[in-house]
Amino acid sequence: MQIKVIAIDDEPEALENLKILLDEQDDYILIDSCTNGKTAIEAIIEQKPDLVFLDIQMPEISGFDVISAVRPYFAPIYVFITAYDQYAIHAFEVNAIDYLLKPFDDERFYAALHKAKKQIELKTNEDLNFKLDALLQKTNVNKKAMYIKRISVKLANRVYFLEIDKVIYLKAENQYINVFLNNGTQHLIRDTLNRLESELNPEIFFRCHRSNIVNINEIKQIEPFFSGDYIMTLKNGDKLKLSKSRKEGLKKLMNW
Repeated sequence: MQIKVIAIDDEPEALENLKILLDEQDDYILIDSCTNGKTAIEAIIEQKPDLVFLDIQMPEISGFDVISAVRPYFAPIYVFITAYDQYAIHAFEVNAIDYLLKPFDDERFYAALHKAKKQIELKTNEDLNFKLDALLQKTNVNKKAMYIKRISVKLANRVYFLEIDKVIYLKAENQYINVFLNNGTQHLIRDTLNRLESELNPEIFFRCHRSNIVNINEIKQIEPFFSGDYIMTLKNGDKLKLSKSRKEGLKKLMNW
C-alpha cells in the first residue's frame, strides 16, 4: 500500500521540488499540494493523508495554526519544513517529529522520508496525539522567542540593524520593503512582505493591506472609507488603508 502524502509550502518552487523527490519513490503518492494554510486544513481533513510535509512559515495561517485546526479531526505524521533557528528546532527534536531545515539537499529529504515511514508503521493514535499536544504546548510557550528582534539593512559593504520595536509600519515597493521608524527615518530593504510577515510577532504587527504591515501600537484612530474599507491614522500622522477583508482580524486583535 502506498503512503499518501500532502505537501504544503507557500513557495511554488519548493512544492515542485518536493513533487519531483516524491515521484522517485514507489512507496509514496502525492495526493495533494497546497500553497496556504486555509486550503491545507481542508485538504488534510478531507483526504486524510498518512504523511504531511508542512511549511511552518506561511503568511496569515502558519504551520502551527494548521496543526491546531486539524488536531480535533485527524492526526497524520508531520515533517516540518522550516527556516527557524536551532532554538525552535529543538522543540521538534524533543517531540520526535522530524524537520527539514531550508535549504535542504536530497539526502536529508530521503532521511526524513525514511524516518517518517518508520513512524507511520509504528504509530498509535495515543502516542501521536501526546506528541502533538506536547509540541503545540511547547511552541506556544516559546513562540515569542522565534520572532525577529531586528531587521538588517545592507548599504554598500556595511550592514545596519533596525530594532523591530521602533518600526511603525512596512510598505511594499516593487521588489523592496520601505521600513518606517518612529524616529522619522525610512529604510529600503530587499525582501517581500510575505516572507517578513512570517517572522514578525502577529500580536503586534498586522497585515492591514496587501501592501502594508502596521505596528498596531502606532495606530491612533480608524475611520470608515469607501466600499467597506477603512483609513487608519497613525501617531506620526501617516495614513494607511485597512482592507475590508482584513477588518475582522484587526478588530479581534485590538478588541475594537
